[in-house]
Amino acid sequence: MISFSHRNVHEENCPHLPYSCPVANCVFRGSSLHLSFHFNGEHKASARFFRYGEWFTLLLDKEEPIYVLNGENGLLFILDNRVECVGNVFSVMGFGPSSLEEEYGYGLTVRSGRRCLKLESFPRSERQRDNGLMDFLVIPLEAYCNKGQLKLEVCIWSLSNGKDSGV
Repeated sequence: MISFSHRNVHEENCPHLPYSCPVANCVFRGSSLHLSFHFNGEHKASARFFRYGEWFTLLLDKEEPIYVLNGENGLLFILDNRVECVGNVFSVMGFGPSSLEEEYGYGLTVRSGRRCLKLESFPRSERQRDNGLMDFLVIPLEAYCNKGQLKLEVCIWSLSNGKDSGV
């Protein structure tokens, strides 16, 4: 039993709240742990596997709205790509309780000619996706090659391992 006054805190940190699968047309809903098992069993090829604390490069299409990133522990993150009039807006969200912001950090880097754009922040919980973006990186349209693609360097690190960002 949870008292009404503690309900909001519990809901923000409860590992059993349901998440929807990020793959289009998939109807699965479950806790972050069940989502990880489902995703790794059904859609593993749809994600980019990564190791915490190591930089990796993604070749992104300008119009693709999300990229699923699968951590070595099975935790799923979303690289959110929103197309705006000034360019594309990128941020990272995780499938888990709001405490993700205290447990993980991320870095995004784009190089275009002599220009280098960087963001270092903390992933927001996927539950907060519709609440607007807090931290984001805007990539101007001229940073994309003529095929509409962009090379984005990404690093997600676990703060509990004592690792720094590697930035």
